[in-house]
Amino acid sequence: MFDIGLFGPFSVKQRRGNSIRIRLQAEGLLKNGFNNFCLYSYETDNNEKRYYQKEIGKYIYPKIFPLFQKIKKIPCKIVHVHHCIGATLLKQKYILDMPSFMTLQTNEIYKHEGRFIKRIFLRKCVIPLLLKNIEKKAINNATRVIVASESIKNDIINNMEIDKSKIIIITNPVNISKYKISNKEELIVGVSASDFTDNMDRACLDVALMVAKKFPDIKFYIAGNMSNAQKKELMENQNIKILGQLNHLQYTNFLENISVFLNPYMSFWDYGGSKFKLLEAAAAGLPVISTTNGAIGFPEKSALCIGDNIDEIINHISLLKNKKIRVSNGNALRDIIIKKHDYINEAKKLLDIYKEVLD
Repeated sequence: MFDIGLFGPFSVKQRRGNSIRIRLQAEGLLKNGFNNFCLYSYETDNNEKRYYQKEIGKYIYPKIFPLFQKIKKIPCKIVHVHHCIGATLLKQKYILDMPSFMTLQTNEIYKHEGRFIKRIFLRKCVIPLLLKNIEKKAINNATRVIVASESIKNDIINNMEIDKSKIIIITNPVNISKYKISNKEELIVGVSASDFTDNMDRACLDVALMVAKKFPDIKFYIAGNMSNAQKKELMENQNIKILGQLNHLQYTNFLENISVFLNPYMSFWDYGGSKFKLLEAAAAGLPVISTTNGAIGFPEKSALCIGDNIDEIINHISLLKNKKIRVSNGNALRDIIIKKHDYINEAKKLLDIYKEVLD
């Protein structure tokens, strides 16, 4: 039996938004000399041999409220489970890890996404009557609650009656050694999907296209999947280069070969931890132009170039034509990643929690 069972109710086979956090937590534990754990998920990564992995559970439906569904007991002293969905599936003692606050985030998403009837039904019935209660129960039944940012902690405290003393912040981790510092003389703006297999967000592409048209002399590199119609529209602009879906090595090369990262999330990304693509760009020493929503969870927003409309984004790009400013901004962001998002240091905090609950 393992001391800790890391459980993610998703696949870790590919590097995605869900899987990055839990996998880097596992790597950080190893770097701290702790290997008495196993990572449980719906699909394992057969190429990962450094720590134990096992498949458990299956994809659940409906995925945001798995009623009457359970998985068999995980053979460990305590489960470190990601998402309230995962906690709902358990019948044993657990630590809850919340990379986002689903009740508020889901409600915000369905203000904008989906058909009108579905949006009304979810926001007026499912979220307040079902999802909120599921998430509250998962939090209250947890031995400890780990959140990815100060903003998640505050949102939980302000919206739920829970024991706030058991909430601990452990940020989204980054292995900074994987990222070479970009040192491009030329101003090249990069835009990417939220992870390597998802499609590009429509709003981000729309912003990127509008901004690229304002700077025909500046190259824009776009990484991620998109529809053929979107690709055709973008390719009409000679200064836009479409890179398609990238693996992690290709993505780090992409970051090395741009000089500014654009993160233009205009709406409904308000209740989670820092986006990994923002953290990875910062790890590469890139200045980041982001909307306020795109920067949610980031500990020092003053280090970012915040632009919440096209004119503000254009002004930031104009200023960042100066390489000295780009280097200064990028170095400041990289320092923040080293101090506040290092995967080894964040894993040390995990070990402190494990020791408390296991003793």
